[in-house]
Amino acid sequence: MPASIAGGSGGITRLCRIGLAVLLLPTALTATAQNGTASSDAASPLRALYRQAGWVEVAHGTGRSELFRGTMTQYRNQDIVMSAGAAPGRAFHMVLCGINVVNWDVEEDLDSANPTKDYSRLYTRMFEYAALLSLSAETAVTIRADGQYHQTTWGMQWATDAEHYRASTQGTPQGDLKLLFVKTGANKRAASGGSKQEGREMPELEVALRGPQPAPIGAWWEIIIGASPREPALPDSVSLLDWTVLEHVEAGTVGDLRRASGGCPA
Repeated sequence: MPASIAGGSGGITRLCRIGLAVLLLPTALTATAQNGTASSDAASPLRALYRQAGWVEVAHGTGRSELFRGTMTQYRNQDIVMSAGAAPGRAFHMVLCGINVVNWDVEEDLDSANPTKDYSRLYTRMFEYAALLSLSAETAVTIRADGQYHQTTWGMQWATDAEHYRASTQGTPQGDLKLLFVKTGANKRAASGGSKQEGREMPELEVALRGPQPAPIGAWWEIIIGASPREPALPDSVSLLDWTVLEHVEAGTVGDLRRASGGCPA
């Protein structure tokens, strides 16, 4: 995990290349949570679902207000597409052959008040935190084979505080899995000497994941893991008209970009 998520094209590159890979390679995330719930991939049906899924939709909000909803689509060749809105959403950022491609017009339409780097950062942080919640809680949640609803309570320990969540899972009629995490409480953690850690600042890694302030009580994260498997790759014929390649590569289609970057896998 990066120690910070500073903006700029370099910061966006690192963040968007993490993308859905955060959901699939959670070692650093589960270590950060410090709750001892990490389990092997073979023993985790949740991780197995993540590894098979072609898309994951995540929404975040507080109370009845939804702040963000986005979709990360990943292909077997490691192409990544980040979209705003419900799946498939409106694509505004792609990582192809490790190269970032951005549709500036879409981002301006989505929220003209936020610079592109901030917009990408907000979406990526949402995905990272959703990954942290779901994969840290994987031994606490139950995924029922019949798709029925299941609810439990669960807590996550941070360096400065402990957060409490209500976690639920349920299958959808389409065969997808929906997870919902609602923050129900929090309390300061006691230091080793027994005194409270009042006024202590969050470590850099926690700030990168949580933002400068922890989420308020009532904040929620909804995660939908798509049942459809990953496609091999984004088709070569996809046009890059109106898209901007952040690296110095000229390309009119995805295929042109692959060839210009040295023939990365399609």
